[in-house]
Amino acid sequence: LQIIKTRKENEEKWKMMADRITDDLHKCQAKLQTAKHDLKMEKKTSATIRADNLNLINSLRMKESKEKESAKKTRSTLEEITKTKNQLSFLKRRLEIIEDGKRRVESENAKLKSRLERAKKKYSELRTAASEIQKSYEAACETLNELQER
Repeated sequence: LQIIKTRKENEEKWKMMADRITDDLHKCQAKLQTAKHDLKMEKKTSATIRADNLNLINSLRMKESKEKESAKKTRSTLEEITKTKNQLSFLKRRLEIIEDGKRRVESENAKLKSRLERAKKKYSELRTAASEIQKSYEAACETLNELQER
């Protein structure tokens, strides 16, 4: 009887221990499931962060590429502006030379016009004088003819 009683007590102890171990096992399994879920979420978050980082890196590379291209275009435009500026400066110097030549030509033209006017005036005076000389000559010839006839 004692053995049966002890055996029953032992069975109850073992059952209680088994129940506690089962509860502990269930708690541990629940913790394990929570940890697995957290790890899974962490992996998803990590993968998302990694994907976001890759997207950001690609985006930055694209921006850098576009900025390099823009810088090349700007450099090219600046070179064109410099060329145009140099050409404009050259043309301005040429224009100054041409305008200086034009002023000299206009000055020479004014001098020539003045000489022409003086020459016209002198020619007119000479024609008048020649006309008077011719009239005097004709008068002298007429007088000489009259004297010879007498």
